[in-house]
Amino acid sequence: MTYPIQINTMDCSPLVIDNSYNVIELDLLAQWVAQLLLGNYLHIARIIEGLDSSAAPLRNKAIDGIIEKLKANNNNVYRRDGWLFQMISWIALKIKLHEQYGSGKVFMIAPHTAPAQHGIDGLALVVDEEKMIKYIVVCEDKCTDKARNLITSQIYPEFRKFEEGEFDSRVMSDVSSMIRGEDGGVLLQNIQNDIGNNKYWIYRIGVTRQDGSEDMEGRKALYNGYDDVVNGDVTRRNAASVNLNDIREWMDAFSKMVVKELELKKTKDV
Repeated sequence: MTYPIQINTMDCSPLVIDNSYNVIELDLLAQWVAQLLLGNYLHIARIIEGLDSSAAPLRNKAIDGIIEKLKANNNNVYRRDGWLFQMISWIALKIKLHEQYGSGKVFMIAPHTAPAQHGIDGLALVVDEEKMIKYIVVCEDKCTDKARNLITSQIYPEFRKFEEGEFDSRVMSDVSSMIRGEDGGVLLQNIQNDIGNNKYWIYRIGVTRQDGSEDMEGRKALYNGYDDVVNGDVTRRNAASVNLNDIREWMDAFSKMVVKELELKKTKDV
């Protein structure tokens, strides 16, 4: 199976495990991100799982609306880049969980359908052989050239709120929605009493890192303080970082590639 990214885990125990990645097939990544933007996330999930799948078509007006959101100006470039990065981060998480656990044990919420959409950036459920919770993954993603600043000023405070119980209802709602029809509702009945128990929760910081964070010491500096926010074993503290060099330039070029893929999905007038 060909994936557009390659994951390279850096174990910075006892602080964090960074499942960092590199983009190795840019054209393929653009194709997959275009499908996610079209709402075909189950199609991409099946491809990652090595299953047969076909993408559902959308009307041209819907595609044009997505393309319009990808047009950058001074007011929305950060939102656009953040939206695209969430798609890439979703792909990275799906690949990682599939490689680790295989098919049938991983459930993920859909990526956001618009830039700067409120709610959890990413959420996944992994179940064990007995169809009970192995863990729930809570994700926060930031596309930035100031990674350390946003980790400490935005991500850590958000994770602290999760740990303290402020967002229990959000996790309950999203997990229940993901699996409500699975096994005729049996899976939800099995796990519903454990969804709000944060001993099953692990956290994942999705971020664009810079050159100074490439080595082990750089990663430790980037995620310093993570263990003060999320206690327990290092397996509860995850990250998924990528170095894209000049982020805005990279995202601008990538956005144009995604737009080309979207244009190809439009039907011709008869």
